Order: sequence, then structure tokens, then C-alpha cells
Amino acid sequence: MQTFKKIMKWIGIVPGALVLIVIVVRIILDIVFGIELRATLRELKAQGRPLTYAEFVPPPVPDTDNAALLMKEAMELIPAQTNSAPSALKSLMAIIETNAIVCTDITSWTDAQREEGARLIQSNEVKEWYTLLEKAAQRPHFNNNLDWSRGPDIKLMNLGLCRRMLRVLAVKAGFEGQGGNLDQAMDNILTGLKLSNKLGEEPALVTQLARVACDLILIGELERLVDAIPRSGEASSPLSTSALDIPAEPTRALIAELALHTDMMPWRKSMDVDRVGVGMWIFDHLISGSPVAMYEFLSLSPDICPRLMAWTFVVIRPVLKKDYIVYLKLVPEIQRRFEIPYYQIADIMKQKPIEERIPSYAMFSRILLSPSYEKVRERVAVHQAEVEVCRVGLALKLFKQKSGAYPDVPDKLAPEFMESVPVDPFTGKPLVYRKAGDGFLLYSLGPNLKDDSGKPRSRSGQAAEDTDIVWKCEK
Repeated sequence: MQTFKKIMKWIGIVPGALVLIVIVVRIILDIVFGIELRATLRELKAQGRPLTYAEFVPPPVPDTDNAALLMKEAMELIPAQTNSAPSALKSLMAIIETNAIVCTDITSWTDAQREEGARLIQSNEVKEWYTLLEKAAQRPHFNNNLDWSRGPDIKLMNLGLCRRMLRVLAVKAGFEGQGGNLDQAMDNILTGLKLSNKLGEEPALVTQLARVACDLILIGELERLVDAIPRSGEASSPLSTSALDIPAEPTRALIAELALHTDMMPWRKSMDVDRVGVGMWIFDHLISGSPVAMYEFLSLSPDICPRLMAWTFVVIRPVLKKDYIVYLKLVPEIQRRFEIPYYQIADIMKQKPIEERIPSYAMFSRILLSPSYEKVRERVAVHQAEVEVCRVGLALKLFKQKSGAYPDVPDKLAPEFMESVPVDPFTGKPLVYRKAGDGFLLYSLGPNLKDDSGKPRSRSGQAAEDTDIVWKCEK
């Protein structure tokens, strides 16, 4: 009997001792990781990395200088798809969206769609709407006055409507060009590019990605527009512009405007916002908040074993702190990849992807630092290449218009037609250029870093692997 009592006593002591050990270890780890976390935050502060909303919130803008207010007003004039009321703007957008992938290329529309589109473009409603956008493009600042303290739940501008608006501007440019009004056509593109670049002042990563999409719409239309201009004395096709020279001053203005679209500062700011407004917001709420924060993040119901989840939360709090440290140390490395040219870090990104450096216990870091950031960095380089190819192509057009022939090498474009000739963002070397018949072939090698002989990428969807970023001009 005594032996039995001793056994039972030890059976009670051992689990109790194990629980005590777990509690002590948990307390020690919580203290140790807490000290390390505070040291990591101090280190980031010393590096000048923002750690609070106040450090990145855009400054207030007077209403008279704020383009965001006019852009919102223009969005409010776009009728909802479910609205049955007749509207020129609604009808025009319906035609554009009916044409899906090539929605802004009016040469691919049916005759009936072009006839109807031309009529709608000239309606008073669309003209007044365009005037509103034109005024917005002239305003110096952009601020939606967002509540950044809401973290991931922040309510951004309707970026889908932004893209729809710029598609209308691209279509308007196409119709103006077809009618021979090249100056107005290019002004439409310039207005769109200015509006797109305004989005760069809103430091949110998703906004910057929307800006890239908007630029792509406008660049595609600009290249189509310029390619359709026959030189004086040449015959024009029914869907091309009349035989006119490319307008020099509007073209120079477009070259200068596009140069602003390769600035990396908006991306660096958006990374700071993503770190503070998403990552740090989530970790702070998980560590110092209630278990409900974990429920919300994992999209779980609080009704599922609430006591068990609460106990789990208490136990893993030190692990959350260590996870937080991993996140804070890796994000600056990702940011540095946005601070130097892509061609200098492309190999490093492929050989040492961030994902492989995330420990198995850092569950939330893995969720927040998925490969999407590296994909974003590549997309930024693709955007830069698209912009630079367009700029050099426009300068080549101006050179030929003045001298009668395209240059043998692009270096001759500077300084008369552009301050300096840009390099390929993917190689750090000059863009590939050669004369092709009466025209030219100009391209960047693109993400695969391979010369695919100027095989063009699709303007929509996933780009094929063996392609380049191309402007092929026939004349």
C-alpha cells in the first residue's frame, strides 16, 4: 500500500514538475525574446526605418491642390453596372470591356463599335468628365486622407475604377489620333500618365501595383498611336491617323513625364507602410492583444475551443516574439532590393530567396513574407523596362523626323531628345536596338535575361518565358 501511495505521489509530482518547467522556460524565453525584440526595434530606428504611422502618413494637402478629390468626383460620375439609366460614359465603358484583352485598341473593334464609340467620345457627358480628369492632372498633390491606423483594414481608393478611367482616356486618344488630332491625342495620354503617377503619392503597395497597370494601358496605346502615324507624303490606312509628323513638343513632354515613372521612392515608401501598417500591426495585436486577434488573422471562429486557443496563445507568445524578430530583420533586406538596380540583385534573389531563410517556427513571417515581394520586385523591373523602351522609342521617332533616318546607335539621342539614354533594367547594358527595314526593333531582355530576338510579350495575362519587352516599329 505504501508503495502504491509513493507511485501515485510521483505520478502527481512529475507532471506538476513538467508544467512548472514549461512555465519557467516560457517566462525566461518571453523575457529574452522581449529584450531581443526591443533591441531589433531600436536598431531599425537607428537605421531610419519608420516604426509608427506618424512617420509615413502623407502630410495634409489643401483641397485646391489635391488631385484625389477631383479623381473621386470623376469616379462618382461612373454609373454602376446595375444602373439601368442611360449614360454615354456607361455605354462607352461597356464597349471597352466587351473587347476584353484588347479593350483600348480601337483598330480591333467592329465597325459598329467604332462608330458608336466615336459618337460617345464627343458627347457632352464624356467631355465634361474628361475636363474633370484634366483638372485633376494639373493639381500638384494627391492625398486620400486615409486612416492608416486601421492597418490591413485600411480603405483605399477604388483602384479598379482608376484603371477603367484610364482605359477611357486611352480610347479617347485612339479616336483623336484616328481623326488626325495628334496633339490632343497625346495630351490625353499625358493626362492619363500624370494621373497614374499621382498614385505614387499614396504609400500602399497595392496602389503602386495599380499604378503599374495604369501605365501599361497608356504606354500600349501611345505606342499604337505613334506607330499609326505615316510620315508626311505617305498614304494612310482607313484606321491610321492622317499623314502628319509626330508632334514634337507633346512627344518631348511625354518623354519627360515617363522619366518620372521609374522613380523607386514610391516603392520604398510602400514597403515601409507594408511593414508598419500590415506586418507590425498584426504582430503587435497578436502579442499584446487578446486571442481574438489570432482568430481574426487565421479567419477562425472564436467559438472553436476558446479556452484551448487562449491557453495556446499564452504558451506561444514567446515564439510570436521570436517570429516578430525574424520578420523585422528580413523586411529591411527585402527593402534594400528595392533600393538598388534590379540587375545588381537578380542573381542574389534567385540564389538566396528570402523564403528559404525563414525558420520553420516563424509561421506568421512565412505568411507575410511570401514570394510575392520578390515577384513584385521583378514586376517593378518589367515596368521600368516598359517605360524606358517607350521613352527611347519616342526619342527615335523624333530623331528620324528631324534627320530623315533612324540613328545607327541610340547614344545619338542624347542630349537633344532625352537627357541620357537609359540602360536595360535587367542587364545594366544598353537596350537592344537595330534598324529593321524602314523602322526599328528596340527591346529589353526581360526577366529571363536571355535575348529572344525581340519576341514580344503579351500585353495581358502571364508573359511567356521566352520573350522580350519590345517595341517593333514598322516605319
